[in-house]
Amino acid sequence: MNSAGTQGKQGISASGAQCLRQRICRKCQRDNDERRKGQKDRKESCQCPKYDYKKGERALLEIEIHQQTTDLLIPRKSFERLVREIAIEAGIVGDVRFTKDALRAIQVAAEKHLTGVLDNAYDLAIYAKRVTLKTEDIHLLRKLKGPDGEPLA
Repeated sequence: MNSAGTQGKQGISASGAQCLRQRICRKCQRDNDERRKGQKDRKESCQCPKYDYKKGERALLEIEIHQQTTDLLIPRKSFERLVREIAIEAGIVGDVRFTKDALRAIQVAAEKHLTGVLDNAYDLAIYAKRVTLKTEDIHLLRKLKGPDGEPLA
């Protein structure tokens, strides 16, 4: 996910919490940057005291980090495999080639669409006086928007 490779498949592990502290604590970032100037491939841990997060606090920290970055959420190679698989299923015969810029544009558009759908579905969940997003919210959103994704008149 990030350059330090702090996050696994999903969620935050115990070591991931330490890395979150490292990313948030600017003093530790400065100290680690100064230490690493002469050293390569050496991991430094955050010098902040360990902290037990309250329920949901770690998720909020992760959301803040994702909101501050401009990185793509889906890994590039995985998305590339998905696009190639869809192109083959669509009936394109032979070796399929995409430029990096084309794949990046498709990925940006796909992620923008997905985040928009999830945002609207979450609004429906809040309207139903729930905090948890359910699949029925996404199904309702698809019914309301219609097959083309345009709102029904």
